Amino acid sequence: MPIQQALPDRITLRDRLVSHPSVLASNSEIDARTSDVNIARQQYKPGFTLNGGYGIRGNERADFATVGVTLDIPIFTAKKQGRNVSAARRNRGAAELARKAQLLELDRQLAGAYADQTRLAQRITLYERSVLLRASETTEATLTAYQNDLSDFAELVRARLAELDTELTLLRLRVDRAQVMAKLDYLAGENNE
Repeated sequence: MPIQQALPDRITLRDRLVSHPSVLASNSEIDARTSDVNIARQQYKPGFTLNGGYGIRGNERADFATVGVTLDIPIFTAKKQGRNVSAARRNRGAAELARKAQLLELDRQLAGAYADQTRLAQRITLYERSVLLRASETTEATLTAYQNDLSDFAELVRARLAELDTELTLLRLRVDRAQVMAKLDYLAGENNE
């Protein structure tokens, strides 16, 4: 059976959700949308372009050079630039809402997995300390009764099957808990890279 580390408290696990890969991807999306807002704001500023060229003519004609300057002056900024900035802000807001929704979903999954882990740990403890011991005692008592001709073989088999069933149930609980622990490690573990 694999050795499991002690589980941190739920608040610590919840704080680790911000380093989950899907949240980090959402952060990158928000950063990209913020850059889009900054680029849209730059459209309010005048811009210019400088072009230059050189042409070679053949047949004894003179070569020529060209220089061009283009000046872009935003005059009616409320129309095009204002809409672009507004759209970029809305896209950034949508990305921020998507990140919040992602965090809420991860927190919901974390709460469920944490509750499952707690419930399974309690059941495992109960089986290890009480149920398995009683099933074993019942099998021993039935074996003693069978050896003293106070019980029949079918009763001994039923007692042993009940003990095996209890052992299988305990094993199933341990496997379920290991799966939940893996989910918790995925949700808020330190090895999410």
